[in-house]
Amino acid sequence: MKIFRELRPWAYVAGLALIYRATVTMVWAFLPRYNPVTQWLLDTYAGSNSDLYYVLIHIHDSIVNVLLALPFAYLITRIRPDRRWLYAVAVVLAMFVWDYRVVLFERRNFFGFVFGSGRTLAGLVQYVLYLPVSVFCVSVFMSRKNRKLPTV
Repeated sequence: MKIFRELRPWAYVAGLALIYRATVTMVWAFLPRYNPVTQWLLDTYAGSNSDLYYVLIHIHDSIVNVLLALPFAYLITRIRPDRRWLYAVAVVLAMFVWDYRVVLFERRNFFGFVFGSGRTLAGLVQYVLYLPVSVFCVSVFMSRKNRKLPTV
């Protein structure tokens, strides 16, 4: 049954997307409260209304999100290494459509989102790039090790 052999990796990717989304949601539900870096940034810069606070918080959040995505990027490269970018884009696209469904499918929210602040756009770009950056890091690491990755 060739069709099942072709659909099996997509089922793995769909499962990874669900687990990745749940993991990111759970981690970010607790991380700001218990992370000393976040507390330090809030205590030091939040009251000053400084742009440095926003720059530092974006850098911190980007590092945390790339680290969160690394295990999932590794699993994506293990499914089929030659299609890793297609699978990464599929996961990001599925998460984007799910998370921004209200904005995308309601016209009044869409125009406010598109013509909103630059911070919204910067956050969106970061959101879309976390998993592909992690896939790139895993790919570079695995190519340097010259390992042959078994396919699932």
